[in-house]
Amino acid sequence: GMFVDIILCNILRETTKSSPELDICIRNINTLDGLIDKYPSISSLFLSLCRLAYYGAQENRVVFYSNDLEKAGLSDVESTKLGLVQAVKHSTSCSKGGSSYSFIHLTVQETLAAYYTSRMSEEEQVKTFQNMLGNPRLANVLHMYAGFSKLRSKKVRKLVASLVKKSENKTILVSILNSLYEAHDASLCLYISGLLEGNLNLDRTSLSHGDCISIGYFLCCVLTASSTEGFEVSLWNCSLGALHINLMMKELVSSEELHLTKLNLLDNNIGDEGTIAVSEVLRKCGNLQHLNLGNNKIGVDGAVAVSEALSKCANLQHLILYNNNISDIGAVALSEALRNCPRLQYLFVEENSIGDKGATALSGALIHCNQIQTLDLDINNISDIGAVALSEALRNCPRLQYL
Repeated sequence: GMFVDIILCNILRETTKSSPELDICIRNINTLDGLIDKYPSISSLFLSLCRLAYYGAQENRVVFYSNDLEKAGLSDVESTKLGLVQAVKHSTSCSKGGSSYSFIHLTVQETLAAYYTSRMSEEEQVKTFQNMLGNPRLANVLHMYAGFSKLRSKKVRKLVASLVKKSENKTILVSILNSLYEAHDASLCLYISGLLEGNLNLDRTSLSHGDCISIGYFLCCVLTASSTEGFEVSLWNCSLGALHINLMMKELVSSEELHLTKLNLLDNNIGDEGTIAVSEVLRKCGNLQHLNLGNNKIGVDGAVAVSEALSKCANLQHLILYNNNISDIGAVALSEALRNCPRLQYLFVEENSIGDKGATALSGALIHCNQIQTLDLDINNISDIGAVALSEALRNCPRLQYL
């Protein structure tokens, strides 16, 4: 990753005199293991710095003193030789006294800590992560550890699984999904999905672009597996935009069949672009039963795209599109799709600028949806003309309970 490159460049800059040789070294070395193999003369010093980083991650510390360096097998002079640690000023009131040091970047410290952990025995690795439960550094260290180790340790794999089963902390779950992506371990993804009992719920969790890539990889492994009968995904209010969704859906688009039964993207900001990306994936979800795209700033283009996808979802039962702006054009497109959704029971399209044309089109579709129980068209632009058309269609809906 980027920070491994930064570490290598800093070390090579400090240990190499001429620029041409530096260029050759950078091209030939791209792993920390390669650095140790090529430069055994600095391996001891480098591993001591990794040990210092490990101590810092364990204790959630970013500033170190002379006694900390000594514990890691370093002197004050040695600590700054490789360009990864720098001397820092501290308050005169500091009780430690003496010089203080920090790594040049927190992620450099976490990367070195993860690398140090990956070289431990299985027992030590498990103990490390058990000791870090509740530590804010756990997420990044575990993520990077997975990249170095590929989660080869069976005991650590079991520990990761136990974290999923016991932890209610969604940030930890996101960290584990990032770790699975770094390790590219499809079998562990399937095992984790079993522990999640078929439901990935990250509601109200702020997700980065990198998190979305990892979630996409996890979902691809799970939703394409023949052993998956059905899987639900809920990402309500996760501050997702179009780019987040595009990154998440990227690996899923090329799949032939996806065993997704529920997708909840309520209260995000995916817009037409994100909805089009979601729609490309929904085309592969023949057993989709529940779709919630409410309050996502979806316009006509998004509505048309999702309608075309839903025409292939004959098992759809819940469709929530409220507080968007699909208008009559979107409602007409949706009505064409719903003719192929005879099991539809709940339809929420309130606050969508739908007029009489859209209402009339939807009434034609409702003739094919005689299991409908709830129809919400509140706060639209429907007059008596559209209302009459709907009332005629609803005569064929004996289960209707809410209108």
